[in-house]
Amino acid sequence: MGSIASDGTPSTFIYSSTFSSLNEQRALSIHIGTLYVPGGGRPTDEQFYAFYKTGAIKYSIEAKDGIEIGFEDENGIFWSSNGDQTGSSFSVTKITEEKLWGAVYVNFEATFNCTLYDENGNSMKLLNGSCKTTFENI
Repeated sequence: MGSIASDGTPSTFIYSSTFSSLNEQRALSIHIGTLYVPGGGRPTDEQFYAFYKTGAIKYSIEAKDGIEIGFEDENGIFWSSNGDQTGSSFSVTKITEEKLWGAVYVNFEATFNCTLYDENGNSMKLLNGSCKTTFENI
């Protein structure tokens, strides 16, 4: 998701990846943001690649300047990392760049743990999480 400016004002991008089960009503999403393009338009390949780095990333409300994790459980209840993340971590362990048929991708591996909250303030811990996913510069 993003806002693409064409009048010279900054554009912003938040990248998302969602994992879901075909057999169950569950989905996990990871949002990373925000990539700013000062002059507007889409990010160049170089800007996109430079946005992804290995190491720790902080949790951020709605991924404004870090990571947000979302989870929809088997009852259709949405849980989010938008809340207190004391003791939580998210670490990018591997980044590889790829171009395929003119499209630009980053392959992303990470480990994480966090607290997820529903709209009523209930919480649950997500422990020993890991993911391998791909983000595209679209």
